[in-house]
Amino acid sequence: MSLERERRRLRRAFGLALLAAAGPCAVQACAETKPPALADGGSADATTTDAVGEQGAEGSDVVPDLTPPSDAAESAAEAAAEAQADAENAEACAPLLELDGAFIDAPADAQVCGVVLPCGLPAGLSTSGCTVLMADASFGCRVVEEAGCTDDVFVPGDGAPIGVECPCDLFVGGGRRPSGMRARARVPGSTPLGAYLTRLAHEEALSIVAFERLRTELDALGAPQALVRAAAYAALDEVRHARTMAGLARTHGAEPEPVTVPARRKGAVFALALENATEGCVRETYAALLAHWQARHAPPGRLRRVFERIAVDETRHAALAWAIAAWAEERLSPAERRRILRAKRAEVRRLGQQLAKPTPAVLVQAAGVPVPRRHHALLTAMVEQLC
Repeated sequence: MSLERERRRLRRAFGLALLAAAGPCAVQACAETKPPALADGGSADATTTDAVGEQGAEGSDVVPDLTPPSDAAESAAEAAAEAQADAENAEACAPLLELDGAFIDAPADAQVCGVVLPCGLPAGLSTSGCTVLMADASFGCRVVEEAGCTDDVFVPGDGAPIGVECPCDLFVGGGRRPSGMRARARVPGSTPLGAYLTRLAHEEALSIVAFERLRTELDALGAPQALVRAAAYAALDEVRHARTMAGLARTHGAEPEPVTVPARRKGAVFALALENATEGCVRETYAALLAHWQARHAPPGRLRRVFERIAVDETRHAALAWAIAAWAEERLSPAERRRILRAKRAEVRRLGQQLAKPTPAVLVQAAGVPVPRRHHALLTAMVEQLC
């Protein structure tokens, strides 16, 4: 397939995925239902009564209505009072981070996220011992010992707050990763948003190495020059992305660390195709889709404009991955094609597990990062459309 045809296919698939994931995101707190809205009639009645009273005090011909309030007015007043009470309760439980319906506050770059949930375990979650479950599946979260857990027994108390800890390993969407890369250490002393941007800058810098390698290997294997040139242009895109993200990270108190990747020998078509399937057709393609989501959901301003540009570039890079896959497939044996298909499916599962990790609220609010169930909807739709 041509690069342009792949870009058109991806744009269509991304549009459908964004639509599938863009449902209402309800906020849970102590109350099972949302606070009722104040009735329009109640507000209008109160305003009219106040105005009439003022006119009567000035000696106008209009006499204020001093009769007792009607049942309807009493109902409106009671509804307003209940709404206020529910709002205060919701504020007291202030969920800041959503784990598919549960809310946990945590730093963006922590290895473990944790918080005290003042309303107890939210609806939709259960426990096995002190392991927190969702739909009978564990996602690595546990109730903290002495804060709802005693000797691996869930003992929440009578409406008492509980502590929960979860592993935090966010997918930031930096693009294609080179094999042999070194894991990035935590950034001390930075804000959560700064740590997130630093990790993005680090992964964008790794992508420079990945695309430079890809260009060299494609050329050595006799790939069409259109693919070789596209890989070279992608490396230049990633240079710009890395510089932009590093600058943004510094404005939030973080300094990206240098990229270190060991050299790699040139491989055969199968080795290239295998890495391209997992890093390009799965992770990089999802990174492009994620950038489109953030371009729509990040607050208006510089960061949203950055995601808008990155979304365009990453879609082009993902299209290159799918074009390389089509070129390589013709040069692989049936057994090699089956191995690559299995590897791609396994990478989708690994990515899905990573996307189920908690999303710190500051990243939802400041960078448009999806909460886990939005990630799930985006990934599911992407796989249905492309894989």
